[in-house]
Parts: sequence; structure tokens; C-alpha cells
Amino acid sequence: MYYYKLIIAYDGFDYQGWQWQPTGKAVANQLEKSFKKAFHQEVASLVGASRTDTGVHALGQVARLKTAFYLEPEVLKRAWQGALPHTILLRDVQYMQRDFDLQENIVYKIYDYYLSNVKVLPIVGRYCLTYYGAFDAELLKKNLDIFLGTHDFRSFCTGYDKDDTVRTIDSISLVYLSRFNVYRIRIKGPGFLRYMIRRIIGAALQTMTMQLEKKLDNAQKYLTIILDEKNPKQHLKTAPAHGLMLRSITYGNKS
Repeated sequence: MYYYKLIIAYDGFDYQGWQWQPTGKAVANQLEKSFKKAFHQEVASLVGASRTDTGVHALGQVARLKTAFYLEPEVLKRAWQGALPHTILLRDVQYMQRDFDLQENIVYKIYDYYLSNVKVLPIVGRYCLTYYGAFDAELLKKNLDIFLGTHDFRSFCTGYDKDDTVRTIDSISLVYLSRFNVYRIRIKGPGFLRYMIRRIIGAALQTMTMQLEKKLDNAQKYLTIILDEKNPKQHLKTAPAHGLMLRSITYGNKS
């Protein structure tokens, strides 16, 4: 068997997330289908480093391909690329060590979330949340900073898919990209729970608006209480998937 490390970009709108689905509508399904079309060979296994959800995009998803079919990485990339739809791009293909663990060797992942408080160009709006509630970037950043560090994020995930819901967020930045009239929230950490980033951003936005509209005295205090309650059934909003993008995954050991 031969092992390859793939760096993949994709537009998540057409897919039910990364992970293989019985419906055939996941990114992994499309990769396997196109591999067979290009090489007339089945994929032995295809494992992704991050299970992006339905509608979430990626610039730097990492995957491990296991196959009995051998080609030089650049030849493999070029031939496979031609069989892929325009919504998926193989950015890089390299040999991978057989015993390299895609999850255990992660140092950090970076996710970007894009939003705007004005109507933007359609090509931009496809990949960002247009937010029409009362908006204050400084207050939003203060709300997001509540989640920095190591916490039990049970209140900000599905609540039933993991026994251990303690995670660490290394950094959160909020930058205005004037060229596109959008804000970019960048979140960096070694790993995240399902829906965690979208629930954090949705909660930070909702409580920002509630405070600006005088429906809440202190958004940061309120968010801290919810975080400490460890209750996944809290009713703050979840940000929509189309604004979220997996930017990159960084490894500590050579793969």
C-alpha cells in the first residue's frame, strides 16, 4: 500500500460536509468517485483531519490517501485534478509516512469566519454572513475574548457527541477587510468540537446586539455564565455554516 498526504480546498455549498455519507453528497464521496474515474482503481481509505460540517468551506483540509495504486505525487495530483468538479481543488499531494497520525500530530487548526453588517458583492456574500442586527466591532471582540484559553465548551457544542468537551482556544482575532466590506474572525486552537466555532460566534453576535439594544446589561458576564453552566441546550443562536472556512492545519512532526 502507498500513502499520500493531500491538501484540499473546497466550496462546501454543494456538500454534506467532509465525512463520507451514504447519500454520496460529501466531499470524501466526490474524491473517491473522481479517483476511480481517473485511475479505474478504488481508494483503500481516505481519512480527513477535520470533519467540516454541511456547508462549511476549506482552503487547507488535510487528508490521508491509502491506495494500492502508485504514482509520483505530482502525476497523481494532475491526473486526479482533471476528474474533480470545479468545487474541489487538490492544492498539494505528497508522500506520507505509513504511521503518521493525522489527529495526534496536530499543533493547531485555524478557522476563519466572515461576516458583514452591510450588503456586499454577491460573490463575497456567498461566503460570509450578512448581519443586520445592531453591530459594534469592539463589543463583538470583547465577547469573543471570553472564550480564549482552556474551558469546558459543553454549552457550545452539540452536547452529546463527545465525553470530553474541554478545549483550548489559543487566539481569536477580528479584522476588517475594507476591500470586501467584511470582518474576518480568525480562531486558532489544537482542536474544536462539532458546531463549537459557529455556536461561539453566533452567541457573541447575539449578545452584542442584545446589549446594544438595551436588552442585556453586560454581554461578557452573560456569556461567562452560560459557559460555566455547561448546558448545550442554551438557546443562543448558531452562526450559519456558509461563513465558516477551515483555513489550515499545522503539524508538529514531519508527515
